[in-house]
Amino acid sequence: MLVAALIAFCGGVMWLKINAAEGLRE
Repeated sequence: MLVAALIAFCGGVMWLKINAAEGLRE
C-alpha cells in the first residue's frame, strides 16, 4: 500500500511538472 501511494505521489508530481511546462509554453 505504501508503494502504491508513493507511485501515485510521484505520478502527481510528474503531471504537475508537465502541466507547468505546457502553461509556460503557451
